[in-house]
Amino acid sequence: MELVILPEIQRRLLPLRPEELAELERSVLEEGIRDPLVVWRRNGQLILVDGHHRYELAKKHGLSFQVVEREFRDLDEVLVWIDRNQLGRRNLTDEQRAVVIGRLYKALKKEPHRPKKDENGENFAPFSGSHATARAVAEQVGVNEKTVRNAAKFTEAVEALQQVSPKAAEAVLRGEVKDALTMLPKVPEEALEFVAKRIEEGER
Repeated sequence: MELVILPEIQRRLLPLRPEELAELERSVLEEGIRDPLVVWRRNGQLILVDGHHRYELAKKHGLSFQVVEREFRDLDEVLVWIDRNQLGRRNLTDEQRAVVIGRLYKALKKEPHRPKKDENGENFAPFSGSHATARAVAEQVGVNEKTVRNAAKFTEAVEALQQVSPKAAEAVLRGEVKDALTMLPKVPEEALEFVAKRIEEGER
């Protein structure tokens, strides 16, 4: 079974650490691929939504796998589902968790036509007012509104850093840069290249 991998989805996924990937490979070689991969049927194609590492290992080792289809209105809803799903991952760094919360907030905030409930019947934005989305996300992920808004600022800073240096941004997300959560959003745009270079050189 050939699945379609969209770059927009692949960019959304947080990478596994080398030891996590090695453990996953050991597990699927010993027990097979037990959990089905999540796919979205669009225009006759099966687009892979969740299970990219397992899919790669299945192709690498000739392993069989099952899929489960989920319905989504569009790609934006897929990306929101991915972010919410990633928040359930164990061993996220504080920086990774902040980026996912920030992306979730930004995605829901820019969608004025968003439904009150998603395909699972769960509330997206049950509140009203100027900070409705921040309150909704805060309730969903178990943090306060200020944390959500700070996460959005950090996400924007990481995205800007990725444009300058993907390597430096990866180091930030791996939790290797001291005080990145508070420091990075304060870096002016004109200083990003300097900061990225210092991160790349290991001055963290």
